[in-house]
Amino acid sequence: LDKGDIQALFTKIIKGSEGTCDDSVVRDNNTLLLTLFQHIVNDKSPISEDNVMIILKALIPMGAPLLESNQSLDLLIFPDLMMVVQVLAGAGSGYGHVILFESAVQWLELCKSKLA
Repeated sequence: LDKGDIQALFTKIIKGSEGTCDDSVVRDNNTLLLTLFQHIVNDKSPISEDNVMIILKALIPMGAPLLESNQSLDLLIFPDLMMVVQVLAGAGSGYGHVILFESAVQWLELCKSKLA
C-alpha cells in the first residue's frame, strides 16, 4: 500500500466524507479508530512495530493541515488525531515517540505563528 493511499484512507476516517458526516459520526469514527489502534499496539498483536510505524508516519502529516485550517471541525479533530498517534507511538520500543516529538515541535511553531 502506498503512503498516499494510507493517508487518504485515514483522512476519510478521521475527518469524514465531505458534506456527508456530522460531528457525531466523525467522533464515532475516531473512537473506533483509537480502539482499533489500541488493539494493534497490544503486545500480543500479530502486527509488527514496523507496520505500526508505517501507519504512524502516514498519520503525522495530517496534523499541520488540521492546524492550518480555518474550519472549526478540523481544529476539533486535531486532539483526536493526537490520541491516535500517541497510542501508535507507544508500540514496541516506543521509538514512535521520537518521531511524534519532532512533529509536535513543528506543530507548536505553526500554532505560534498563527497566534502572532
